[in-house]
Amino acid sequence: MIRAALIRAALATAAALPLLGAAKPEVVDYRLAFDAAAGEGLTVELRLRGDADGETRLDVPAGLASDLAVSGAAMQTPDATHRVLRHKPGAKLTIRYRVRSPAGGLSALGEQLFVRPKGREAQAATVR
Repeated sequence: MIRAALIRAALATAAALPLLGAAKPEVVDYRLAFDAAAGEGLTVELRLRGDADGETRLDVPAGLASDLAVSGAAMQTPDATHRVLRHKPGAKLTIRYRVRSPAGGLSALGEQLFVRPKGREAQAATVR
């Protein structure tokens, strides 16, 4: 009986050990807010960790995102649909922008309304 209890305790400990060192997977976190005062616009806040090399590149929806602002990095604008963020490796970044509702409504845009970090197509994302 004591031996069975010791075996169960050892198995439970062995099962828990990998979880102790396991880091929570990084996600790209989108937070959406409708601004009734500004009409049918949408404010998007994007939170993510910057790339390990200190440079994160963003794809910006052409003609849809406006008032783009960044916390945690310096932003460069090489052209209308791309941004380059320079930051400390792995820095916490927050990107905010507005999307104006087109003639079919925001739902007509689908995922086109999201600024996307380049090279992270397979990374998990959350939308709140």
